[in-house]
Amino acid sequence: MKSDFSFGLRTLLRSPGFTCVAVLTLALGIGANTALFSVVHAVLLRSYGYADPARLAQIPNVSIPDLRAFQARAHSFQQIGTSRFQTYTLIGPHQPENLYGQMVSPECFAVIGTRIDAMAALRSE
Repeated sequence: MKSDFSFGLRTLLRSPGFTCVAVLTLALGIGANTALFSVVHAVLLRSYGYADPARLAQIPNVSIPDLRAFQARAHSFQQIGTSRFQTYTLIGPHQPENLYGQMVSPECFAVIGTRIDAMAALRSE
């Protein structure tokens, strides 16, 4: 193993151009990989800070009547809430602008373990 290492070192020292290109390629690859993993970790892998994210389940496209039926009959869930993405148009003194938001049922805050005081939110504006 020692002879292999010394042979490799001698070969790299004989061709400094190749050595420089190889080291820069490795450095760029490792740096890009680290940056990409950091972004993926921050966006996809990190928990959202919910009280108990492992116990959350999502059922897409639930209407309000279906939600009320689930709430009345489902005994396997502590809380059931719903949400839906919504587009809003902000009209003011300037050109209208589209805003994207999410409408949630009042139960959603209890589902994710967050308490919101609507009056405090209004006072802070």
